[in-house]
Amino acid sequence: GMQKPVRALQQKGIEYIELRSVDVNAFEPLGVSEDQMCFLEAMIVCSLLHPSPPISAEESQMIDENLGLVAHCGRDPQLKLSTPEGGIKLRDWACQYLDDMEQICHWLDESHATNAYTHSWQRQQDKISNPELIPSTRMIDMMAENKESFFDFAIRKSRKVADHFTDRPLDSDAQAQRKQQVIESREKASQIENADEPSFDQFLEDYFSQ
Repeated sequence: GMQKPVRALQQKGIEYIELRSVDVNAFEPLGVSEDQMCFLEAMIVCSLLHPSPPISAEESQMIDENLGLVAHCGRDPQLKLSTPEGGIKLRDWACQYLDDMEQICHWLDESHATNAYTHSWQRQQDKISNPELIPSTRMIDMMAENKESFFDFAIRKSRKVADHFTDRPLDSDAQAQRKQQVIESREKASQIENADEPSFDQFLEDYFSQ
């Protein structure tokens, strides 16, 4: 709506957190596994509970440089990243962060009566000790085995995903529900388009008067 973001945050709080820059998992039909989602949830909780003081401009630049290094050289076991305290290997830093997450995963398991969170945590631990399990390594190995380019790999995986969902059509109840949602969505859009709205000048005046 027209409410200022800061005011909305103050009055209504946070409804959800959107994670950016999470790579699509080419080995999962939905692009992400339940195991990955459990790990991401635990990571968010860990980030929330971990001290996070403001960063300086220098540290911000350091973070940007680290992101670039990980994107281009992340599979190098000797890769070193920069921190305000000095250099550290990516692998060692990942181990430190996973150590911080371990207890949180146990708490989440207890809260939800499951072992999914510690299982997801262990899967990430395994990737540190065995880089062959990293999705990018699996992808490169598969491309080499099939003697294919990245384009060929992507097309083959895309077709496999399409076949996966084609072979699992929605049942009649689900199809009817989707059709009803389409009808309701179009009706709502039409109501919004036909509603009387203030001029842009009035909108700005109302917005900044909050």
